[in-house]
Amino acid sequence: MTVIAVTELLPRLRRLTFTAPEFGGYAPAGPDECFGLLAPGDGRTHLRWYTVRAHRPEPAEIDVDVVLHEHAGPAVQWSASAVVGSTIDFRRSGASYVPPEPGAAQLLLADETSMPALAAIVESLPMPDGVRAVVELPDASWTYEVGGVVPVERRHRGSAAPGTCLVDAVAGEPYPLDYAWVCGEAGGVKTVRRTLISRWGLDRRRITFSGYWRAG
Repeated sequence: MTVIAVTELLPRLRRLTFTAPEFGGYAPAGPDECFGLLAPGDGRTHLRWYTVRAHRPEPAEIDVDVVLHEHAGPAVQWSASAVVGSTIDFRRSGASYVPPEPGAAQLLLADETSMPALAAIVESLPMPDGVRAVVELPDASWTYEVGGVVPVERRHRGSAAPGTCLVDAVAGEPYPLDYAWVCGEAGGVKTVRRTLISRWGLDRRRITFSGYWRAG
């Protein structure tokens, strides 16, 4: 695929717009559709997964939002240096969000790396009833547009460890919950999942979780 546009959304958040013939007939499996970026580095290829933030079939384009971590791996390094005309290979994947039955109570938790996926999910929901969405961001400078009708609670961790706000989001009194989608820093995601199972009594089969990255 080829980069046809680069947009600096935030100082550490970059949107890359790609085109490839395959995107013309691309049928996403769900709102948090992801794909593998095959980034070169150290004489080999590194596979890293990213969310398809937007898909435009007619011009065969997708948008991908990449967080530029300070300790960048090969995919982030490539994304940070990409310009219009840059090319890279990709691998098709799928979606992880499993929409529960209509009216089910669901909890959606994300951080800055999984916010594009969270945004795509909430924008796909027809009504806000029964949905609680929380995103942990580094600080108040992280503004990210999210459409749809579901309100998203934004929490800023500041100097706290990544994942702290997501752990705090499930530290209160449990309430009836049918489904949870938890994606972000691996340590925080692990703690949240354990809490939802042990304290909230949520069936582990009703939790979709993924560690998008690991802090320090």
